[in-house]
Amino acid sequence: MELNKARKLVEELLDKHNLSDWSFNFDNAVKRLGQCVWSENGILSKTISLSKKMTLKRSEEEVLDTILHEIAHAIDYETRDNSSHDSRWKKIAKSIGCDAT
Repeated sequence: MELNKARKLVEELLDKHNLSDWSFNFDNAVKRLGQCVWSENGILSKTISLSKKMTLKRSEEEVLDTILHEIAHAIDYETRDNSSHDSRWKKIAKSIGCDAT
């Protein structure tokens, strides 16, 4: 997927899910496509990132599902100050259109 399209999609979905105080960036990861970080070294960071390299290699459908996966973590964090891949997160993920895997 093109990086500009991915960035725009993330920004639209953050806004749609009332996560406008979350930021987005691309990173240099090579073993994962996305990441949701709410704290770094004890400091609140609230950031969703996508691997630049992996985004370019994946289809729009795969990238969208990854974005929704990370947004589900952000929503989960906002409601309970934590997130994991448990049943509560899966329910949130499925409710916003993610396949929850």
